[in-house]
Amino acid sequence: MEEKVSGLIISPVSGLEKSAVFKKLSSEIPVVESNNYHGGYLLGEHLKEVHNAKKAFFNTQEGTKMSSVKERYEGFKKGFKGQVDILEVDDIENLYDSLFFCHDLLTLSGMFVLLRNGYKIPEDIRVVSFDDEIVTKYAFPRITTVRQNFGEIGKDEHIPVELVVRESCRCSFGL
Repeated sequence: MEEKVSGLIISPVSGLEKSAVFKKLSSEIPVVESNNYHGGYLLGEHLKEVHNAKKAFFNTQEGTKMSSVKERYEGFKKGFKGQVDILEVDDIENLYDSLFFCHDLLTLSGMFVLLRNGYKIPEDIRVVSFDDEIVTKYAFPRITTVRQNFGEIGKDEHIPVELVVRESCRCSFGL
């Protein structure tokens, strides 16, 4: 309200950006988002530097045409400094030792699929995410993620992000 904002569009779904109404509105309203590139970078760097991960894949429902997803992927690749594939499969067939899900709710679904298929997290595969929704603290193992400051969104063009390290990447397990 301090910024005299007269409207706000928040959309967690893909496809909205294709609508004529959204295109018109988004050309007239400033767009504000977290520093997605830097958040992806922090996660990639953590897996590479702390855990010496060799191969990772990036999972998203939206695809990399959505700007926030593309920025997270590009940042993750840069920080990881290694092979990062984009896959949309249920069975990873032991090809990867690390997995970056684009947001926390997708992470929970992905972890369920991995666990159901006999994978141990983080022993068999390290898992990282983005957003730091409250569920990340209560998942087992607790999820390493990037925290966005949702209260600051709307005040600046790129909101700083913070790496939150938990057990899903093998930290705190002593592995």
